[in-house]
Amino acid sequence: MSRFATMRHALIATALAASTLTVATPAATAAPATCSPNWKQQGAAGGVYLHDDTTDTTTYVGQIAEEYDYCGHVRSHFQWSYWFRTQAHRGVTGAWDSTFLASKSGYNDQTWNVGSLDAADVYAPSASGRSIWDDSFITWTSSTEVRFTFWNGTSYCGARSDTHDYHGTNLGGARPCTVSYSS
Repeated sequence: MSRFATMRHALIATALAASTLTVATPAATAAPATCSPNWKQQGAAGGVYLHDDTTDTTTYVGQIAEEYDYCGHVRSHFQWSYWFRTQAHRGVTGAWDSTFLASKSGYNDQTWNVGSLDAADVYAPSASGRSIWDDSFITWTSSTEVRFTFWNGTSYCGARSDTHDYHGTNLGGARPCTVSYSS
C-alpha cells in the first residue's frame, strides 16, 4: 500500500471517529425534555345520581374523580353528565357543584357553586392542578357536593373518589351518592 493510501485511510478513520464523537456529544449534554401533561383518572370515581320517587326513575348527574398528569400534579375533576346538562328534569329547578381536593395533612382547594349550565367540567384547584409534593404524605382525595333545587326545596349530595397515595397505592374509599325527591 502506498504512503498516500495509508494516509488517506488514516484521515478517513479520523474523520469517521470525529463525526461519531460530534454526533454523540450533543445527545449526552441535551437538556431533559419538558413534561407534557397526560391527565389520567386515579382509582374509582364517585357517581352522583338523582332519583325521582314519583316516576321511579334514576338519572346519572355526573362523577367526581381524582386525576394525575404524570408531571407531579393532581386535581379534582367533577364532570357533569351531558344528558343531565342538556335535558329538562321534571321538578328540578337547578343544580350546582362544589368540588374539593384535599390532602391527608389537611391541605385543600375548592371550586364553589358551578352550575350545570355553566361548565361541563369543574376542576379544583384549577385545570393545571396542584403539586403532589404540597402534602408531605402525598395522599389526596377528591370530593364533591352537588346542590339541587326543586320546586319544593333543596337537597345536597356528597360523593368522593378513591383516595390515592402517590407512593403508588390506591387506598380505595370511593363513595357515590343519590338524592331522592318527588316531582
